[in-house]
Amino acid sequence: MDSSENFTELTNLEEFNKLKKSTADKGLVVLITAEWYEPCKIIKESVVPEMAKIFQHLVFTWIDSDKFSDLVEKHEIDTVPTVLVFHPHKVEVDKYVNPSPDALNEEIEKQNEYYKTVLENEKERVFQEIDVILSSAPMVCFIKGTPTEPKCKFTRRLLAHTNKLGVTFKHFNILEDQRIRQWLKIYSNWKTYPQVYINKEFVGGIDIIDELVEGDEFMDLIPKECKKLPPVEIFDQMLSSFDVVVLLDGTNDHPVTEESKSVLQKLKDNSVKYVSVDYSTLEQEVKDHINTVHGVSTAPYIFLKQKPFGNGEALQKVIEEGSLEAVIPEGSRQLSLNDKLKKLINSSPIIMFIKGTPQAPECGFSRTLISIMSEYDYQYGYFNILEDDEVRQGLKKYSNWQTYPQLYVKGKFIGGIDIVKELHSEHELEDELKESLN
Repeated sequence: MDSSENFTELTNLEEFNKLKKSTADKGLVVLITAEWYEPCKIIKESVVPEMAKIFQHLVFTWIDSDKFSDLVEKHEIDTVPTVLVFHPHKVEVDKYVNPSPDALNEEIEKQNEYYKTVLENEKERVFQEIDVILSSAPMVCFIKGTPTEPKCKFTRRLLAHTNKLGVTFKHFNILEDQRIRQWLKIYSNWKTYPQVYINKEFVGGIDIIDELVEGDEFMDLIPKECKKLPPVEIFDQMLSSFDVVVLLDGTNDHPVTEESKSVLQKLKDNSVKYVSVDYSTLEQEVKDHINTVHGVSTAPYIFLKQKPFGNGEALQKVIEEGSLEAVIPEGSRQLSLNDKLKKLINSSPIIMFIKGTPQAPECGFSRTLISIMSEYDYQYGYFNILEDDEVRQGLKKYSNWQTYPQLYVKGKFIGGIDIVKELHSEHELEDELKESLN
């Protein structure tokens, strides 16, 4: 590429913003000069143009400081020449004030190498994560907040459309994951939120959705499974989706009758996971359907695995008989934290509790443990403690060890990184790992 193609002058803020938005996977290098200052000519006419020829993973441009007073003021530039490097994946801007040619070349080379290797690898990883999210449902909306607690007016506009039209979708709250938030803009080549995807294809942002709705075209795009079902089908789908469904007089938070309160309390006391339905608000056709198919016409009432179980008296009976665990499906019983930890620790003969994953560790100590384990020919499991703070804090007490990573073999705590390093250096770690074969 000729340097003139990769080193252009910007004459106004609109050009700058347009170029900044278009550099989705490259860094933007901006040289700030002044015509009246002679030393600026050298860096503008020879130093930076030469860099523009060599460093192809960056976009180079230059501006006259007198024409960009807002930009100069925003970045507190009081010396020329100054070089700014803008990044598509983060807010921070790198700044080099009156750099020598050699020093600038060294820094720009580092930036180029970053975009060439590290950023490309990160891009590939995050794009794979996005693909997994998009594959998880026919319709996925990336929004600010949740459907029940939207955090911006554009998300609220989208939800107004979907609620009115009876469209269901999987949502992803981009406020909770900055990596996905920034990289999705590059993935879709769309800079704002919300973003709507159907069958893994990007449909558009809120303005496009507005147009589709106004033109009566939106529902033509919606998959059948995302369209609101008739009330009877909704209830039947709930029965098939959840092991324990409870018909109540009132809601889970505000049960109306003492019988409903009693049933809820018994379920909670026995750590049973369930979903509840306010029987009094069901449409008459749904009540008739429940009565015809299941012979149930009152609340409270419990369904187990799509079949009628009984009312509060039936629940009390199995509790008194000590047979509740045999009746309630295992997946519908909430484990205590200790039971959850025991289950995790024994989920693999060898298991590591680390920050991140073996492919992408997120701390130096986890990276060291993974490196050590790679020298041994043993299969191991892992748990990313960054994904579950309850496990992260609880395991510290369970093991009486306050740091991570932690290594376990056959349910036995071996130690943290210092102990593992010591066992490894003294050729004793192999003996511990062999226990996993017994």
